[in-house]
Amino acid sequence: MVVVSDHDILIRVEPVQAKDGVFTFLHCEVLEWNKTTRQKCIDFLQSINRAYVLADNPKLLKFCKLLGGKPYKTISRGTLVRFN
Repeated sequence: MVVVSDHDILIRVEPVQAKDGVFTFLHCEVLEWNKTTRQKCIDFLQSINRAYVLADNPKLLKFCKLLGGKPYKTISRGTLVRFN
């Protein structure tokens, strides 16, 4: 489900069923990164209950940390980063 859509940003939320319950994963595409886009991402992340991102490379992990994400668990495909 797309929850934020603009000319320069798209954020999609995907609920994923796992053994421990349902997890909410985020997929974000940004065409142009600037202060406005950054603030939209931060505002959205602060407005949701809890969500996870699979950071499959060090640059994405660093980016998630800059937006307030906390490394949650390391798995074979990368690091799960938790927001809120």
